[in-house]
Amino acid sequence: AQMVVVKGQYSGANSKTWLNAYEWMAKHWQDNGKGPVVINHSLGGPYRTLINQAVNALVELGMHFVNSAGNLSKRACSKSPASAALSITVGASTERDEIAHFSNYGPCVTMFAPGRLILSASDDCDTCSRDNSGTSCATPHVSGVIAAYLTSHPTSTPAETKAWLYRYAQRGVFQPGKTLTGKKLEEGSPNLFLRLPCNGEAAPPALPATPQPAPTPAPLMKDVTSPPCGGQWTFESADASGSYKYPEKTGAFAGYPNNVNACFHLKCAADRRLYIKWTKFSLEVGYDYLVVYL
Repeated sequence: AQMVVVKGQYSGANSKTWLNAYEWMAKHWQDNGKGPVVINHSLGGPYRTLINQAVNALVELGMHFVNSAGNLSKRACSKSPASAALSITVGASTERDEIAHFSNYGPCVTMFAPGRLILSASDDCDTCSRDNSGTSCATPHVSGVIAAYLTSHPTSTPAETKAWLYRYAQRGVFQPGKTLTGKKLEEGSPNLFLRLPCNGEAAPPALPATPQPAPTPAPLMKDVTSPPCGGQWTFESADASGSYKYPEKTGAFAGYPNNVNACFHLKCAADRRLYIKWTKFSLEVGYDYLVVYL
């Protein structure tokens, strides 16, 4: 199987850069015969609908997408593309069979793989190595197992491969209780650990059901097409605290900060007004915007 490795953090670039990268991968794959391919994706950031949609589209084309859950010890369902429903999202475990303290968690994680003190290449010299930790270290374990599986099952679809991973995963490795691992299990993390079965090994009983991700966050918009006053809403005013105000590029409102508060004022009649407020959302240069449907 062909392996495509993606490394980075899209908060350091704009989302369009990564969408262009996904488009290039899809075109390159289609132009080269659509053979078995695994995308090892060590990249993440805040929830973005477009990022998730693009990742799901790659999987629907037939590309196996393996993604790191993230290292913030937060719910993976609040991150992208960790929350993409069709991807294989990998959390990190430790040598003590615990969920790593830094690993993101929750029902959007597909399974866990070794991600602490992993022997890795180093940029100190051509032959140097170092021990690294992170979900980016766990993800290649799963990608490698999938690549090995596709060698003998080249026509396996992403959905079939994901079901195979579930079927052979080691279950019940992590112990519940009053620990961080127990807390992450209580938050919906799967108690599943990556395993590559031996040749000829009989398949274990199927899992009762494939774990389903939690619903993704709703878009930051408000549909007010049917106002209770029976008329049509019209835009009255808007204000933002700490946000960029076009076209001002200097002064108090310069830049694109995080934790922005915004309020939109709509009116339907003289005595009917609607106030829509968003709090603590992040901005990205040139690509983030709020939409109010009137």
